[in-house]
Amino acid sequence: MRQKEIIEELNRLKGEIDRLEKELNKPQDETIYVPKGILEDKTKEIINGKHTLFCDEDGWNAMASSANLKSTEKQYKLVPCERKDLESGDVAFCYLQEGETDIYYAKEDLSSYCVVTDKGIVFWAEDDAGVSTCNYKLNSDYIWYKVVKA
Repeated sequence: MRQKEIIEELNRLKGEIDRLEKELNKPQDETIYVPKGILEDKTKEIINGKHTLFCDEDGWNAMASSANLKSTEKQYKLVPCERKDLESGDVAFCYLQEGETDIYYAKEDLSSYCVVTDKGIVFWAEDDAGVSTCNYKLNSDYIWYKVVKA
């Protein structure tokens, strides 16, 4: 009987350790800002070099931008949300929390930012203006944030 109680307590403690590790990797209540230069200054388009990625009434598009007004420090922030809360035209941030990858590292990665469309998401996949589209909902393991003005 004693051995069974010890095993149950070990399993309970393992579950508690797993929960605490997840809580440690999750950002606390502090504001998480989008690094400067990732978005267009006024329209919240995602910038890749001299190109911008955006969504309008015709759907998503990528085009050359001569103005290239990049966002400043603390101009945009990330607000936690669920994928289902995002609407077509929203700019979002999502990442898959694996191992020690946390949001503070992932938020520097341009490919973590996406434009939400009716059918999925669109994001910069390469440094040379390559665009990827995902016409499916990413699974619940992804952590989602909406990009909003700070």
